[in-house]
Amino acid sequence: MSYHPPQTTSELPHPSSPTLSSCSWASSMLPPPSRDASPPPGPNAQTSLEEREAALKKAQEELIREKAELACEWVLWEHEKETNHLDRKNNDVTRNNNDRDRKTNDLARNNNDRDRKTNDLARNNNDRDRRNNATTRSELEREKAQLAAQKRCNVRANSCNENLEDWQVAIMVVVGLVLCVIPAIFILWTTVVMEVVLCLRVSDWVLGFRNLCGATVDV
Repeated sequence: MSYHPPQTTSELPHPSSPTLSSCSWASSMLPPPSRDASPPPGPNAQTSLEEREAALKKAQEELIREKAELACEWVLWEHEKETNHLDRKNNDVTRNNNDRDRKTNDLARNNNDRDRKTNDLARNNNDRDRRNNATTRSELEREKAQLAAQKRCNVRANSCNENLEDWQVAIMVVVGLVLCVIPAIFILWTTVVMEVVLCLRVSDWVLGFRNLCGATVDV
């Protein structure tokens, strides 16, 4: 690497002087100085050059280290990006699974509710059938009891009628007349006789009272 010292402009005399004209003519006749040519470095320039080379080397090492760090950070960023992408996919899959499980649970809950309602309806139907059966059974038992009682009465009446003879029936009729008809006739006859006697006594009393009143008027 070449070192270019800063170019210094020499103070030229005033252009109106004859020295300036001769210098200008002489300088125009000389070849132009080479820009690549540099003066020989001195001790300070060598030291400055070494310092610059050391600083450049250090900067290159720093740049290499920063490049390595950037590459490592890039790899880590890519890995983190891929990991985040995988985590996002896993979260999406987990969310979908949770949604599917929730829908499955809701469907199972609905099925359980429907089964419970069906069981309640079946239980109500069974209770109603049991009550109807109990009512029907009680009615049948009552009808059986009534039929059995009617059969017993019919059997007793038939047995009584079959055991009785004609003369026994006649005696029962006579006894019924004696015990029922004759006392009724006697009571009716007694009532009529008492009414007739009372009527006669009332008429006698009325006639006697009238005669008494007529005798009092004559006096």
